[in-house]
Amino acid sequence: YYDLMDTALAEFMSQECPDLYPSSDDDVRPRILNSTCSFAKDITFPDTLHVDVGLAANKVSNSCCVFTIGVFGADHNEAASVGSITQVWTRGGKPSDVPPEIRKIARSLV
Repeated sequence: YYDLMDTALAEFMSQECPDLYPSSDDDVRPRILNSTCSFAKDITFPDTLHVDVGLAANKVSNSCCVFTIGVFGADHNEAASVGSITQVWTRGGKPSDVPPEIRKIARSLV
């Protein structure tokens, strides 16, 4: 489910901020600082043909954003997995401010 979580976050951000995510400046970019995933149940065929992902931001700070992501099968009654991804924005290998556009989008998910 990690792949679904990472893809969902990257796809959402690239749609919302296509010029910034991933950063067009190779020196400023998000890095995954931490990730977790708690498995609850399998998603099996034919449910694998329709998977939904819920995305929320738990924390938006100066240099990082923490997102919670739930993966749901076709029944939608309970998450098959719930995890988190912490992104830290860096410039030259050191923490940098989250770009204002990304911060605005992330805060809309709180």
